[in-house]
Order: sequence, then C-alpha cells, then structure tokens
Amino acid sequence: AVCPQGCRNGGSCVTPGICSCPHGWEGGACHMAVCGKPCRNGGKCVAPGKCRCRSPHAGPQCADRLKV
Repeated sequence: AVCPQGCRNGGSCVTPGICSCPHGWEGGACHMAVCGKPCRNGGKCVAPGKCRCRSPHAGPQCADRLKV
C-alpha cells in the first residue's frame, strides 16, 4: 500500500492513505503524540507521555508552577 503523506514514528501503511500507528502516536501520518494525562496550562504533548510546558509551568503535565 502507498501512503502519500508517509507514516512517521514507526507507523506502517496498511491500505492506501491509511497508517497503522504504534502505541503513543495517532493521526493520519502517526504524527501526533498521545499523552495519557492531558498537558495543562498551555502545555503541548510532544512525545508519548511527554508535555512541553510554557513558563512558568513545569512537571509531567505542566501542573506545577515554578517560583520566579
């Protein structure tokens, strides 16, 4: 099968245009990371279970506030 968009992060093309994504990834090209617990305070899920936090927040889900 051919997936014109490509399958990223270890995904495989199973039918034309459809990727089968490994655990922790989703989306048409397996390009969107899945965080089991949502990222808070404007944080973004950047890898399976990993949030990128916006200052001044930190922690696994960006729930902690750093003292400035």
